[in-house]
Amino acid sequence: MSETQFVAALAPDNPNLPEDIISIPIQPISLWPISSIPSVLVFPHELQLDRLVNAIQRVSAVWPTIAGRYVRRPRPGQPDHADFSIDLTRSSIPLTTQSIHAETAFPTKHVVQPTLAPYLDSLHPQYYLPNIDCPLLLLRLTTLLPSRRSVLGIMWAHILGDAGANAMFIQLLSSLYAKDQSTKLDPSQAPTFFPHISMPHYPPSDEIREKYRIRQITPTLPAPKQREAYANFGNGTEPVRASLSRKELSAMTIECATEASERISTQDVLSAWWVGVLQRAGFKIDSLIYTISYRTLHRQSEFFPSSLPTLAGNVAQMLKIQLPAPQAINTAHPAANTASMARAIRSALNELRTDPQKTIDWLSAIAYSLEQSALRDEGQVVVSGEGEALVNSNLRFNWNIPFGFRWDQTAFHTAYSVVRSLRVFQANPNEGQQEGETDVELIFNVPSNGGAKTSIEQIIEEDKRRWAAI
Repeated sequence: MSETQFVAALAPDNPNLPEDIISIPIQPISLWPISSIPSVLVFPHELQLDRLVNAIQRVSAVWPTIAGRYVRRPRPGQPDHADFSIDLTRSSIPLTTQSIHAETAFPTKHVVQPTLAPYLDSLHPQYYLPNIDCPLLLLRLTTLLPSRRSVLGIMWAHILGDAGANAMFIQLLSSLYAKDQSTKLDPSQAPTFFPHISMPHYPPSDEIREKYRIRQITPTLPAPKQREAYANFGNGTEPVRASLSRKELSAMTIECATEASERISTQDVLSAWWVGVLQRAGFKIDSLIYTISYRTLHRQSEFFPSSLPTLAGNVAQMLKIQLPAPQAINTAHPAANTASMARAIRSALNELRTDPQKTIDWLSAIAYSLEQSALRDEGQVVVSGEGEALVNSNLRFNWNIPFGFRWDQTAFHTAYSVVRSLRVFQANPNEGQQEGETDVELIFNVPSNGGAKTSIEQIIEEDKRRWAAI
């Protein structure tokens, strides 16, 4: 049996917003209405409901879009255009509570679970459409019996922001829950809402749009067909899980560093190694679709405002990176292959980091496609195509957010993986572990026929044995 209460939102009170603000504009580059981010946090003891309600209310004051509504308005004099925003309606925020009999929240400690039921509420079936009076944030608090451990489920509409924004929101909610209710928020913790990046030449030229066209952004589908497409891509596939210790990750990086002539990051190496594993298992992969956060790029550029690092919006997009040609791949020497692909990844990222105009061109092409799909009420199907692999997460993210409990006693869970799409997480900690000591958890799907999963697992074990000798 569950009950839903509606938490009253407070009036906006954020030092980064004007006092009379009633609406937050959504720039084309941030238009991701058809998608959501599910999160489930598990705690060692019970969360206090009254403190949680108070924390939600206080967050609503500094993060007023969570109590707002997604809106589209016609642009005067331009019938083919519209302006998108989140109106600050101060709508109440649904919080569902329930108690269930269960010894543990999930059967395993894996971050990615096959299902997050029964710990999440579903957004309105048409939440992705503008001018629909439905919430963009849902919370569900579950008490496990008889232990009385708490499980907090958070469903976040993607129009509110990307994973980085979602993590900032949960961290802020945790901070306000853990502090005394009379403690004032540190202004540095308050999110920003504008400005987003400037695009001096928008809409972009046909040449720029074609240069940065990727199938994950264009074409798009209406929401029902989009969901059907995702389901079809999942048919006939199975997940592969891999866990790498910090020592193994270090050995992998050291092994590649001897082959690389330039600086490459651990994330570069990990992504490249994963692609190499797929190739060694028989998959033809010649390009990588890489999700890149641009929150900290070009801080000295007039087109990249200082508000980006704390922006409550979507500030990450996908770039197609061409990988070394198949004939250049040496399957007998995996480290050389990994280093070669890691250099290709780093080279593409460095091009963006050192060239603001190139970054603007890339983002303007993506923004135009996002705006056009939003005008049609359509969404993207973010899956890997023929010859592609996709990386859509980063091992630097730490999703274990404690809400006043010991960090090593909490756990974070999410769901969903698709074919040849890598998701990377810091594993849920064992008791006594410190931040940065946990394993790294990887999950991706492969076709369930043909023995791909078995082949990949054998390749990973071979690599682990080689790293043990380093």
